[in-house]
Amino acid sequence: MDWRAQRESIRAKARGDAELYRQAEEERKKKVFTLPEFIGRQES
Repeated sequence: MDWRAQRESIRAKARGDAELYRQAEEERKKKVFTLPEFIGRQES
């Protein structure tokens, strides 16, 4: 993978992480649990 594609991939990952975090924050407001627990639920 060339560096340009790699940079895009990293940027997409950062966007994805930000989205995950935003979802986790919304969930936390409804029901309190930690971010690692949220990520664990997404993966399972």
